[in-house]
Amino acid sequence: MEEFLRKSEYFYNHRTDMKPLLDGFLYESESLFFYGASGSGKSLFAYAFAVAIAGESGEFLSIPCATNKKVLYIDGEMHYNTICDRFESLGESNNLDYLSSTDMVSNKVNPINLNEEVNFEELVDIVIKNQHDLVVIDNVRTLFQLTDEGSSESWQRVNDLIFRLRAAGASVIMIHHTTKEAYKIDGELIWSGSSNAITVVDRTCGIDKIADQSFSLVTGIKEGRSGDGWNMALNDMAFKVTDKGLSTFDYHLDIVEQLNSYHYWLLNQLDMKSRDKLKVFNHRFGLGLGKKLTIEPVWEASKHMWQMVEDDFDLSAFRHLLKTGELPSQNPDNKPLF
Repeated sequence: MEEFLRKSEYFYNHRTDMKPLLDGFLYESESLFFYGASGSGKSLFAYAFAVAIAGESGEFLSIPCATNKKVLYIDGEMHYNTICDRFESLGESNNLDYLSSTDMVSNKVNPINLNEEVNFEELVDIVIKNQHDLVVIDNVRTLFQLTDEGSSESWQRVNDLIFRLRAAGASVIMIHHTTKEAYKIDGELIWSGSSNAITVVDRTCGIDKIADQSFSLVTGIKEGRSGDGWNMALNDMAFKVTDKGLSTFDYHLDIVEQLNSYHYWLLNQLDMKSRDKLKVFNHRFGLGLGKKLTIEPVWEASKHMWQMVEDDFDLSAFRHLLKTGELPSQNPDNKPLF
């Protein structure tokens, strides 16, 4: 170790200019821990981002991004058909290499296990040899075959790989899950597992499903090494998946319009049973709560929407609305106020 004793001048001479891959989201040689619940759109977002910086458009979701970057996308679970669907809806690029565990198993090769030394070192060699600018690990649970996410030791190998890939000059996105219980604490989405999961990562960011095929980002507590922090437009952004890829939209306006429509419908359906009113709401807003609905879970899944239009809207107000069609601030003419 003695040969690596340095003075400050050495480190100043090795300081690098970290250019953005996506302005205010990820920079060269940074790592991002990207997490969300099952079906939250984390893989769709990460793949669409990877295709964008591998291409020549120069923007992703209306934000400036890098171009012609070499990307390695490592997929631990998707079937051939799902992979092809993703290519067709989100695009593809000759600068993007796709490594699939499904493909390996179909060709009678063991699936990727980055906890094994041979797989770990081979991946590092692949990135160095091909000079990949970005490596996407989708996802940590399958590609590291984690059996105990709550154990600090389970994440050591993940941290080692991030460190090695960054040292090789690559940016890294590690995709992981949240638990069903851990939703938001102080505005941040919380991942599944030990706090050691983010020991060496530069940025943390969650993704939240807000409606059917519609998502939003929740930027985390780690803001990167570039010194640029987060592009706060990301927190205000909502996007949806279409047959032409990802597109942004005004989530607040969209929700208000849908609530307005539901309210008008409700005023003409007051004799309907409350459960049937809840079923219609569940379907219209894509809450995915199943058929045996009660008011409490519907309220928990939708309260953020109602509070966009009335700050004092609570569970009691929701019950009253379903019964009478009246909002807390309802005007005398019985018309929606939003």
